Amino acid sequence: MIYYFAILSSLFLLHFFANDCSVLFKKIVTVICALFYCTSYMNGSDWRSYETIYDFLTLNFSDYNPLIHLEIGFYSLQFLFNYVGVGFWSFFIAIKFICFLVFSKVIYSFSAKMYFLNLACFLSFFGLYLFIDAPLRSVIAIAVFLLSLNYLMNKRIIMFFLTVFIGSLFHGASIFLVVLYFVVYREYKTTTLIVGFVAINLAVALLMPVIIGALGFLLGNISFLSSKVENYIENKSEFGLTSSFLSLGYLIRVILFIVMIKLRSVIENIFGRIYFNLIMIYFFTYVLALGFSVFYRINLYFSVFFVLAFCCSIFLVQSKLKLGSLLFFTIYCFLNTFLIVTHDYKYVPYTSYLNYIFEEKPSFYYRSNYNYKHSPFTNPEDMKKTEDI
Repeated sequence: MIYYFAILSSLFLLHFFANDCSVLFKKIVTVICALFYCTSYMNGSDWRSYETIYDFLTLNFSDYNPLIHLEIGFYSLQFLFNYVGVGFWSFFIAIKFICFLVFSKVIYSFSAKMYFLNLACFLSFFGLYLFIDAPLRSVIAIAVFLLSLNYLMNKRIIMFFLTVFIGSLFHGASIFLVVLYFVVYREYKTTTLIVGFVAINLAVALLMPVIIGALGFLLGNISFLSSKVENYIENKSEFGLTSSFLSLGYLIRVILFIVMIKLRSVIENIFGRIYFNLIMIYFFTYVLALGFSVFYRINLYFSVFFVLAFCCSIFLVQSKLKLGSLLFFTIYCFLNTFLIVTHDYKYVPYTSYLNYIFEEKPSFYYRSNYNYKHSPFTNPEDMKKTEDI
């Protein structure tokens, strides 16, 4: 766990004492962070299925099966790397590394002076899940979406739709982003946003128990459909943490929403209406995710705009509030990291592929079971998984 806190501490210290450093130095720091987050070896969960699929790919593209090999874009990317003789872990790390740089470039574009703080916020809230747990299909799709922001900002709609389509070839949820064309260019009245936010909170809080009960009654005897629906509506985020209207995370986001509304004119003057609307979309999809966990996948596409909202709330508030806001922000980043890291087996102990470059690689069985057996945060349910590997 100390590694994660060391990275965060370094970024906060750099913000306070090296904020005016050169662009080259910031790039070096970014690469160091990328090496740490992208070369994790026995951590996470999804790599097990990815490695199995990758190692058993045949060099015959006609063997593609969407039920086994997932989206065609992801399969094609694996096929290409496999075809030229690249091993799975070289492929896995290289793709994560490229995506990490895409995320960091967008975060840097928000504010060069706030870059270290923005990066610390992103890594605390989203970096662990995206690059240590590493749902690679989602990571690629989100990175592709971030690359499309330029087209969205400049109203190059055909190119935006094309980029969204490419992203959907890696994760089907990306197709939802087509809706942005009909949403982000409009100017919404502040009262409309407030009423809409309150309404969606009430709808999720009051109607979800009724919907869950009705679906449980209708599908109770169909175990397959019942379990599928449960996965989509249970109140867990992609990080595995239970989310609710009584959580600190929810309270923080409600406060941030209010602050963003108060600072609306300033944010629109600096970043433009489209970015403000994307910030609003983050908050609305977050609330929807409290009722339907599938919306966390969509919410992740707007993760960088949560970072933007968080940092704007610090540096655009009155001067006398900045120090207190920054102190609270720092504590909350560390607390959030602690909660994610200690929730299950995926993050501790941390292992890096770099330590095994010149050594004999452990077997799949050893690697797959390593964190299950050695993490102090393994749940009894996780231990049962070792019996099936």
